[in-house]
Amino acid sequence: LLVGRDDELRRMQQVYRQVGPDGRLLIIEGEPGIGKTRLAEALVGWAATSGAVTLTARCYEGETNLAYAPLIQVLQDGLIPEACERLNALRDNHLAEAARLLPSIAEGRVLPEQAALSGPGEQVRFYEGVIHVLTALLDGPVPGILWLDDAHWLDSASQELLLYWLHRWQKRPFFIIFCWRVEELAPATPLPSLIVNLRRAGACEIIRPARFTASQVEDLLNASERSFSPEFLQRLFGETEGLPLFVVEYLDALPSGDGELALSTALPVPTSVRDLLHNRLAQVGETERQILQTAAAIGHGFDLMLIQTGSGRSDEETVTALEMLTMRGLLVEHTARDQVAFDFSHDKLRALAYEEMGLARRRLLHRRLAAALAANRTPTTAVSAQIAAHYQLAGLEAKAAVYFVQAGDQARDLFAHQDALHYYRSALALGTDNAWRLHAACGELLVRLGVYPEALASYETAAALAPGDELGRLEHQLAQVYQRQGQWSLAAHKLQQARQHLGDNANPAALAHLTLDQSLVAHRQKQTVEALALAQQARALAKKGADSPMLALAENILGMLARSRGDLETAVTFLEQSRRLADECERLDIQIAARNNLALAEGDGGRTDAAITNLQEAVRLCRRYGDRHYEAALRSNLADMLHQAGEETAAQEQIRESVTILAEIGRERESWRAEIWQLMEW
Repeated sequence: LLVGRDDELRRMQQVYRQVGPDGRLLIIEGEPGIGKTRLAEALVGWAATSGAVTLTARCYEGETNLAYAPLIQVLQDGLIPEACERLNALRDNHLAEAARLLPSIAEGRVLPEQAALSGPGEQVRFYEGVIHVLTALLDGPVPGILWLDDAHWLDSASQELLLYWLHRWQKRPFFIIFCWRVEELAPATPLPSLIVNLRRAGACEIIRPARFTASQVEDLLNASERSFSPEFLQRLFGETEGLPLFVVEYLDALPSGDGELALSTALPVPTSVRDLLHNRLAQVGETERQILQTAAAIGHGFDLMLIQTGSGRSDEETVTALEMLTMRGLLVEHTARDQVAFDFSHDKLRALAYEEMGLARRRLLHRRLAAALAANRTPTTAVSAQIAAHYQLAGLEAKAAVYFVQAGDQARDLFAHQDALHYYRSALALGTDNAWRLHAACGELLVRLGVYPEALASYETAAALAPGDELGRLEHQLAQVYQRQGQWSLAAHKLQQARQHLGDNANPAALAHLTLDQSLVAHRQKQTVEALALAQQARALAKKGADSPMLALAENILGMLARSRGDLETAVTFLEQSRRLADECERLDIQIAARNNLALAEGDGGRTDAAITNLQEAVRLCRRYGDRHYEAALRSNLADMLHQAGEETAAQEQIRESVTILAEIGRERESWRAEIWQLMEW
């Protein structure tokens, strides 16, 4: 029964009816307990009467670093027999991409082996595969609904995939619901700006339910079919201030029988939701309490196997306790693919049940749960992170670190850079073997994200811990950060140190790469003759080692140097060769650099249209590569070319994007340098 929300429900139904060839996004936002979830449930129930398929996942505060966890949940819940028939009609490559998140999607079907997500186009293919599978699972006689509850706790990887989908709302008939609290959204999340654009295009509606009035609280009391006096109504309204969840929880806590009798016996009025929830928890027996405690340690979304293994109770005891807890409304039961799962009816119940446990019991439960997950679950990113978290809370830090590293590696392969950084840092905080490797990995991720002071600190720590034969590579990586900051003297010094560590007998490819960076630094320091000599030397090393990526990079630097001399014909020849080699060896970073420098040479020669085409492709590749600083520089160069072509509106849009990124990179005082804004070629 939905009370006091008729207007909101009508608006939501109207938005749903607008889904046709194009998709729609519905946002339900408001404070905790305002009834966001209840409103979404009402809409889903109404749509279900017409045959709408709904996939639902709830996000959780402690899981913002579990990459793709909500999407894994909806994929798993959507695998019912009818949907499996629709999946069989999908192309193998789409199923194979989605199977990266949920391997069981591929059961009973031989799919092509998927390469690591590192080459050009892999991230887009991954996103498209997951979206095609979700679309198939939601297919039905009317538009399906993807509902993400508490979406303010979406992990960054899921956000990126959903952003990709929502940006392409035209000719994709989806209906997505986000329930969230605006104040809980991460400051840097791009979702609000996307929503502004979608609302402007008429593809998004925001519902903001208000608190109940006294008359609406009275309607809710009357709907309970119990007798309450006007005094009780005023008392309840004053205590809850019209927050629907408080009203409902208060009524659920009352003993059965007449409301007037409850008041006449001086039933104490709860002063907070915590008191209400504590009262409900206190009514369960010992076995039920142990099951609740185990469930609280799991967090949410637990199945019979996990709860039984963690609690140590028998199958019969576990099932009986779960039935009792469900009947009392403390847990709710879900069924998907003939599998039964349970969850808390409210997260505050879980938090309170967890707080009431002693440390020894918490550690015992977390140890059992980690072992159960490791033995019975496919080691996806989310599962690895869950195992790590359980081992950490169990006090077994060495085991936790191993699984955090595993989760970090998996997240990095899925382009979830923020999540990977979190996992690696978690492993480092716990202590791990070969810590220098993790510090270096963090440095690489931080460079990609444009957080240069932290990247330098990570590389320096790695160099302090690494064995001697790794110092050349790490000094080279430090030099590359200084290059990005425009600190040419420091970069030259670090490159010289790297050369000393590598020695003359080092791998030709490593020496070629180092020599090319020395050439680039010499070019920045106006040492034209030395820069050319170094680039030619590096080209010879690359040819000697038959290393196509380094040869492509050498051609890129030689083309850049030719352009600086005004020899545009030679520059274009070198840069077209660099682009061709980079495409052949699928080195995304070199593909981006070659296209950028080729566009600059084409622009100098008056071939503005060709330059714009190359820069647009470079921006597309760079967004996939995930390098914020390079993307800003590319957009700035593209803006210049668009201005030359007379496309002022498009040029201004590129400038705004570039400035936004550069401001983020230089937001900390210690990282601000004018040279960061001046990057044009590399």
